[in-house]
Amino acid sequence: MRGERPTIAGNGIGGLVAALALAERGTAVTLVNPTPVWAPHFRGTIVDGNRFDYGMVFFEFTSFNASQSTDFAGYEPAIRNDSGRFTQAIARYVSSLGVAAVPAPTPSMWLFGGSHEDFLIANRLESLTAVNQSCRNMMAADLEPILASADKHLHPSRKASSRSFDSATLEEASLANHGATFHEMFMEPFAGKVLNASTAQLLGRYHRAAWLPLFYPETLARCVAGQPSKLQPTAFHYPAGGSFGVLVDALVERVLAHPAIRVESGPVSLVRREGRSLLVDPGGNQVGSGSIAWTGSQEVVAAGCRGNPEESADRASIGFCFLATPAAELGRTFSTLLIPDPGLLPYRISNQTVSAGMDAESLLLSAEFNLDVARKLGIESDEEIRRAVSQSLLELGVIRTERGLVGMKVARRPDAIPLPTAQNAALHAIRQEIIRREHPDVGWIGPSSGFASTSLNDQIIQGLKFADTYHLANGPSTP
Repeated sequence: MRGERPTIAGNGIGGLVAALALAERGTAVTLVNPTPVWAPHFRGTIVDGNRFDYGMVFFEFTSFNASQSTDFAGYEPAIRNDSGRFTQAIARYVSSLGVAAVPAPTPSMWLFGGSHEDFLIANRLESLTAVNQSCRNMMAADLEPILASADKHLHPSRKASSRSFDSATLEEASLANHGATFHEMFMEPFAGKVLNASTAQLLGRYHRAAWLPLFYPETLARCVAGQPSKLQPTAFHYPAGGSFGVLVDALVERVLAHPAIRVESGPVSLVRREGRSLLVDPGGNQVGSGSIAWTGSQEVVAAGCRGNPEESADRASIGFCFLATPAAELGRTFSTLLIPDPGLLPYRISNQTVSAGMDAESLLLSAEFNLDVARKLGIESDEEIRRAVSQSLLELGVIRTERGLVGMKVARRPDAIPLPTAQNAALHAIRQEIIRREHPDVGWIGPSSGFASTSLNDQIIQGLKFADTYHLANGPSTP
């Protein structure tokens, strides 16, 4: 209500951004942190005094969307990759926090026993020259009928608008644009390594949720033929401070220091009383007042609403190995190395020190792998995981000798990634309708905002959108 403090529930990036943006416009705000840690995913973890990211994290300050915007109120999380319209605004916002970001070296990819510039996330399709001529001939033959066909309903240019992409699987979309050879060499094995799922289970529209591409067949055909790619490579940036935790630190420092922001701690839930949505603590006492933004789980809110489905979303469980290795033991220099090869446990290895452009005696590496894939291989205990990841690092030439593997630590994040499946999308849509019907006056940020719209860019824009929307409707509140 006008004149009341808006209240933001949650500890994620979006909530911190929303609170700070409101306060800097003269609006007094209450921010409720339900846990002792702020933005735990992006803050990372401390291992033996070193601050590690949870695997690969980059800033994306560029976009294929040439129409850039600062109309944050117009952002729509239900539209795939709508945050792409705001990449320049995100770059300015990060800079305004005093966080310096440097261009990261192009990610690499392990292909046929060697390291090449990556095309799965970085679009460096020139690396297809590493594929033997026989396989490239097969790719070219696959692409001929695709290019000749008048049926373009699954062309990548129609991902956002075509109704066909509402239900098309990633397998269908990939085969329709890449052909069987490229699909079976790269798409299918990498989806299996990352998500322990087949591309037949995943929705094509959300291919990036599995860190997989969906190329125009015209572009792929040029590169298979050895011609220059007209596709701009993806540019990534990384905090010069050496970890993404510096972004969280900058936000938290400003939030805690701002006199217009009141921070409260403890678990809260959403309830409906006398025609209003309210935040209450476990004792049922109201916490905060005024407009509410919820930045946490959609499932938590839906659990207290009528008609909530009993099903749980299918998720991928991810494991990490963290290693601080002496610079002299590093055998390969890369920002991130993607590994489609199913014979090696990690699907990705990241080097924070190289990404930040730092010259250090010790380099921070993280290896990511799917816990269920490891379990299928009989790899379950920490010792078994360390042994398998160490063997992979040595085989890849990332680490020179076993001396560089001392001190490796294992971490597990069960159910970390919701799978971009049709079942999960439908479940999200049902719950979204339920929670918005029950709480029509609540703003939604993060996991409850839209399906597959929880990237760093999305969360920053969602926080700025809530602040803009509130300010336009209410103006400043009473301090």
